[in-house]
Amino acid sequence: MGTVDTETHLLDEFLPNWDFREQHSRLIAASSEQVRSALFAITAWDLPFSSLMLGLRLAPVALLARKRPPSLGRPVMDLFIELGFVELARTEHEMVLGTVGQFWRFREELLPLSSAEMFTRFEEPGFAKGAINFRIEDEGRTALLSTETRVQATDDQARRSFRPYWVPVRAIGGLMRSEMLRAVSRRAKGTSRNSKT
Repeated sequence: MGTVDTETHLLDEFLPNWDFREQHSRLIAASSEQVRSALFAITAWDLPFSSLMLGLRLAPVALLARKRPPSLGRPVMDLFIELGFVELARTEHEMVLGTVGQFWRFREELLPLSSAEMFTRFEEPGFAKGAINFRIEDEGRTALLSTETRVQATDDQARRSFRPYWVPVRAIGGLMRSEMLRAVSRRAKGTSRNSKT
């Protein structure tokens, strides 16, 4: 099990300990304000690989539940909420989202959470708690955009069930996170160039 690093992030308040963890970051030649605007503006259309992977993952659930897939034209941050995440906290520099479910099941179902408190207090055995943050740090003329995903199982059985699922998910999820950071970088740098003309 992992524990928090020396540097404290908002994410640490909601999932200070974890069983599984993935981190990615990208230095972007734009201001932190431009990066923040780009992060909340990108849509699934900006993420072709991620959209394909998400569609394949959600197809069984959508077919069985007879639901239409989420709209690809909506901002990605809105899609997180539509897919079952809850916004745990947000500051000028960091946003944290969380969810609870049995992610390893073929028909993945996320438990409905209405508040950050429900996420924090959830301890029912047989589940996993997942949290993801997006953090922007001002580096002068550039900004560092980072994202971290943490997963903590609520008991040993859930941890054993999640472990084999994490192997492919970490690889594919890493590609999806990298694609998202690149998309934010493209949009932010485009805004930066336009502001100089």
